[in-house]
Amino acid sequence: MRVSSGNRYASVYEFLSLCLLVFSLPIFEGPKNIASLFLLIFFLFFLVKNRLSDYIFSIYDVIVLFIFFIVVLSLVFSPFEKVNWNALVDPFRYLSIAWVVSHLRFTKKQIIIIFTLLILSTLLGSIEGVYQLKEYYGNKIYFELDSVGHTNHSFIYLTIITLVVLSVLFISLMNQSIYLLITSLSIVALFIYLIYTGGSRASAITLFVSMFLLMGLFYNFLSKKKKILLMLCGVLPMIILVTFSQVPDNISRLIKNPDKLNLVASKRFELANTAIIILNKSPMLGVGAGGFKQINKQVVTDWSNDKNIDMKNYFFSSHAHSLYFTTLSEKGLLGILALLILLIYWGYMLYKLFPKSIAKKKDMHWLLWLASFSALLVTSINGIANTTLHHEHAILALVLFSMMLGNILSFSDDKPLG
Repeated sequence: MRVSSGNRYASVYEFLSLCLLVFSLPIFEGPKNIASLFLLIFFLFFLVKNRLSDYIFSIYDVIVLFIFFIVVLSLVFSPFEKVNWNALVDPFRYLSIAWVVSHLRFTKKQIIIIFTLLILSTLLGSIEGVYQLKEYYGNKIYFELDSVGHTNHSFIYLTIITLVVLSVLFISLMNQSIYLLITSLSIVALFIYLIYTGGSRASAITLFVSMFLLMGLFYNFLSKKKKILLMLCGVLPMIILVTFSQVPDNISRLIKNPDKLNLVASKRFELANTAIIILNKSPMLGVGAGGFKQINKQVVTDWSNDKNIDMKNYFFSSHAHSLYFTTLSEKGLLGILALLILLIYWGYMLYKLFPKSIAKKKDMHWLLWLASFSALLVTSINGIANTTLHHEHAILALVLFSMMLGNILSFSDDKPLG
């Protein structure tokens, strides 16, 4: 992967727009939308003004364009008469942001500011979310980040940020920064507590699987003393959970009913059956982006060609509660192909850009790599049971991946963080 000339460094306007965007993502709806628009406008302005000669049309550009093209085609060829063209807004926003960020370089100080704002805004949003717990479905109380919304989406976002903070903890061990270690450990413990006691089982499972993978990766690169410290950092949040919390409802249901898998799935199997009916009807492009919500009992009966179909095997919602089944049903086989190309390319670039040592001069290399790896883990693993890669958590995940693509090779010989 080539790194272009200095003309590709972000202008102050682009940098400030991105700062406003990442800070607003979990907490402010209006500023988030304004920042997204300004970021795109400023990038296009400076691209036309003085960057066209240095512009590199990358494989990532092709993938982004292909994904958006499939979204458009899915709407054009939707089997429904009523097509929701507003469904283009969300993919256009997160894909355009991904494209812009992948073509911008930032200084070390700017990257530290961006990551600080990401973590700070999530911390503030989490405090507000705890203070203003939302009530749904009778007497059940659910946590939300104000601008992210539904509890599952909020926990997807929070899980990514938790793993980012865990990455900062690794950097603190690498650089022997006690202040950074204590700060990051405290934030990780708080976020783990919120996810563990929250209502999203998929996010809780994703978090612990991802933490295991990340800490196993860290362990191989640390000295004996730091390995012991890392293990203590991993055990401390668990002690806090056991000491200060009861077993939450989402976990206790698994313990009490291990043989009843559908309690875990929460209608996921029935939603998958609905998605398969859609796929059989419209295999190449599905029913169009945002079209899953138009599926009902009558549609399933008509498309299945079975008048005696058992509706207990099907469930209807705004989406299939799975990244993969939602993509299959709304964008068809071409949509899932585009998604898999993105995920495979993401994994390939992580493999290609993997840091080979923990030298202090490579701490920014590690930070960008680990943040991108964290985003891929949550997107792909949590995507099995939740519809990841849309709205705020799509912006977050793709910003982290795009920042790695555009900046990681610039920091191989930089000074250590802190």
